[in-house]
Amino acid sequence: MSERPAGSIQGLYEIPPERFVAARDALAKELKDAGRADEASTVKKLRRPSVVAWAVNTAAREHPDSVEALLEA
Repeated sequence: MSERPAGSIQGLYEIPPERFVAARDALAKELKDAGRADEASTVKKLRRPSVVAWAVNTAAREHPDSVEALLEA
């Protein structure tokens, strides 16, 4: 899996959970430095996903047909 830069909220949830907090803080700083303090505040409040939530989201992104089949079963 190639990782996209965490330049958006969606991008944050695509990186491994152990790197989430550092990436979130970096994104919040970028937004604040760009004069987007309200958005920076929103980003700063985001919580790191559990490993299970991250894994399920990753599977849903990378193998949507398999996830759909599992849900139908």
